[in-house]
Amino acid sequence: MMPSAHPATDRQRADRYDLYQRAVQNPDHEVQMLTRVYWDAFGREPLILREDFCGTAAVCHAWVRSDPAREAFGVDLDPAPLAWAWQHNNVLLNLPERGRLVLLQEDARSVGNTARADVLAAENYSFFVFRQRAELLDYFRAVHANLKDEGVLLMDVQGGPEVITGGHRHSRNLEDAVYEWEVAHFDALTHEATCRIHFRFPDGTALTPAFEYHWRMWSPPEIRELVAEAGFSRSLFYLGVESAEGGLEFQKANHAPVQPRVLAYLAAIK
Repeated sequence: MMPSAHPATDRQRADRYDLYQRAVQNPDHEVQMLTRVYWDAFGREPLILREDFCGTAAVCHAWVRSDPAREAFGVDLDPAPLAWAWQHNNVLLNLPERGRLVLLQEDARSVGNTARADVLAAENYSFFVFRQRAELLDYFRAVHANLKDEGVLLMDVQGGPEVITGGHRHSRNLEDAVYEWEVAHFDALTHEATCRIHFRFPDGTALTPAFEYHWRMWSPPEIRELVAEAGFSRSLFYLGVESAEGGLEFQKANHAPVQPRVLAYLAAIK
């Protein structure tokens, strides 16, 4: 009798992009925030979204599902998450929705490779990949050119001591794994950092790391100054404040008290 094959481990069965979407992203919330900040700025609803560094384009997919008049353009340099998006996320769309979505393997600093957008999302700190000031300024200038005359750029920003503490970790339980964020290394002079995402499974196996990032940890005021230099007329913070239910509500703010980690959006208005 042939020996039976060993059963697959949780790690072998895991899909890191699926885990990432469930651990890190809330696309419906992002659609609501993009709609809200545009309405706050211009008093009407946005129709065209460009999602830079889109990865699996989860926000794009939620966007075209949210309104039959909406179009989305996702841009990312990495072919692997884009291929995953076509295989796993696009199948959830009906034919008209698919016709209103375009995914491009391009540099996010490219200008004119999509229709000009009402709102542009650069989320999950993805633009931290630009570690030199001139690089990030070039990116924000490209964003400015890729927006309509009435356009809004929405970004995640963060502050507080945990953000710039090498060795810091925090974790959260998913249904089938533990998500862990690690600031593996931080340079106090350059603010360059290595950050990692890990997933640990009930059978003791793990994806370590599932993702690794080599970033500069840009501070909120630095980002705000750069978007002004890039040509945006004004910007405002939406600060995450804990609600009675334990989640975060985002409120307009100019200041924030010192906390271990402060989460906010910065909306840059053209």
